[in-house]
Amino acid sequence: MTGIAKKRPRIGRRIKDSENNENDLYSLLRRLDTPSQVTSAAVAQSSAGSNVGDKNALPTAGGTMIGAIAFFPKLISISTGAIDISTTTDDYTSRVIVAPESGSADNLDTITGAEHAGQLLFLQGTATVTITLTNSGNIETIDGSDYDLVDDDNIILIYDSTDAKWQQVTTGKESLNTLTRNLDVNGFQLNNVDVVSFNDDPNNNYIGSIATGISYNVNSTDHHKLNSGGTELMRLDTTDISLGVPLDMNANNINDTGNINFTNSGQVITTDTAGLLYQAPTSDTHDFYVAAVSKFEVQGSKIILKVDTELTGGQILKSSSSTEIGIQVGNEALSVGSEGSMVLPYISNATNSPSDATVDGWFGDVDGTIGIQHYTTAPNYRIWIRANSTWFKAFAT
Repeated sequence: MTGIAKKRPRIGRRIKDSENNENDLYSLLRRLDTPSQVTSAAVAQSSAGSNVGDKNALPTAGGTMIGAIAFFPKLISISTGAIDISTTTDDYTSRVIVAPESGSADNLDTITGAEHAGQLLFLQGTATVTITLTNSGNIETIDGSDYDLVDDDNIILIYDSTDAKWQQVTTGKESLNTLTRNLDVNGFQLNNVDVVSFNDDPNNNYIGSIATGISYNVNSTDHHKLNSGGTELMRLDTTDISLGVPLDMNANNINDTGNINFTNSGQVITTDTAGLLYQAPTSDTHDFYVAAVSKFEVQGSKIILKVDTELTGGQILKSSSSTEIGIQVGNEALSVGSEGSMVLPYISNATNSPSDATVDGWFGDVDGTIGIQHYTTAPNYRIWIRANSTWFKAFAT
């Protein structure tokens, strides 16, 4: 026999029944692990965790709740650097919006009225105002330095009853871009860095990444300085680069150099299409040394040779132009003649018959040497010539 067909519940009714069952489950969980009586602070502290009474309070033994937790906010103005959140005031809460005593900034040194060890305090600033938490009272900031609670930022403090201090445990959103202590990367890398700016002038003093490399920038009145062990090695500013130590090129070249300017003004090595130019002021000289000994010196009007000078074999000492030159063994003033001048060794004395050794002392001891003697006793003029290690003379008339 065919049974009577049963009416199937509609889909909407099935969804509603499922929601009701889920709500019943959550209600059961709350009843299993929560007390059922809202008690005063004193009663709650002595409770053993009973589930008797109103279901909206947690036992002091611990438990689990479902839903959000929130604290009623209180706006408290600072008074002489302090706020009071004790139970004897209307400001007993764990969420405080703190306002300055006057103006747009104030210091918060002390928070009075803590009731419990481990009591939490959510501290919120006021829009457009800066509240500075100091360490001069019963507040301990994270790094021991004054902390600025800017605008309507939020932080959390916890009460340490051992030290009777409110300890800051979080920083707010305004501190996300500010380190409160040194950053130790512990051997790891800093990757994808765009700019590192420095606190004395962050808009001008920075190291930044650009498409062609890394840019090191300072204010136009500042400089880059490289130190090692407290010694300045190099300084770079808008006008020049100063070295504090010798530059060792390690056998490499210095290429495409313009001028080399020396410490004393006007002393320059430069270049043009004809070659290198060594420039010194009129009163200065070019002095060439070997092993700390001057070998020759270039002055404004002459060159002074301080050692023997040799020409490579086959070379000629001659005028560089159509004007003749003079060759002189003494240092007397000489006007070069139109055909040139050659000044031979010359002596004036009363020695009539000098020995070869004596004449060697006058004019030299190498064959081919010549010299002129003015004999003053019976005036005559002798031209001496050394040949075959002997001196011979002829008389000039």
